[in-house]
Amino acid sequence: MSLAPSPLPFQAPEPRREALTVFVRGLEVQAGIGVHDHEQGRLQTLMIDVSLELGAGDVDGLSDTVNYETVAEAARAIVASGHVGLVETFADRLALACLDNPRVLAARVRVEKPGAWPGPSPRDAKWSGGVRPGRTGSSRLSWAADAAIVWTSAQRRIEERHGRTGRAQDP
Repeated sequence: MSLAPSPLPFQAPEPRREALTVFVRGLEVQAGIGVHDHEQGRLQTLMIDVSLELGAGDVDGLSDTVNYETVAEAARAIVASGHVGLVETFADRLALACLDNPRVLAARVRVEKPGAWPGPSPRDAKWSGGVRPGRTGSSRLSWAADAAIVWTSAQRRIEERHGRTGRAQDP
């Protein structure tokens, strides 16, 4: 069997690298977080997922990318700075900390607080159906709270140029 010639009048271009994405998933920290009375003076588990968009350069060593440990250190520094009111604030601060690295063009941070409400954890409960609350877009139906935020370095430069830092403030 022979293949018919391509109807396309040109050759497909060689593939090229357009971007690099670094993922840090499942980072767990214990943080003082929350606005409710029962959340004051105690630590709660936060589950953090971060994706960082980098430029399209070659990656031959650690100096060409983002060290995962710097993301974990930034999260621990936010925890060490004291109680944070909202998961959105935590996510915002971590995204902006990641953008301090000049290689990072955009940062997407998702913070989940699985113990947001009293009761059994969705991870410990048995669920029927195709959706497991707390791990997908249906988390509003579970005992978890989460927030995701995206910042790009361009957004940050615009905010700074107009006198706004973009850093979230607690209520």
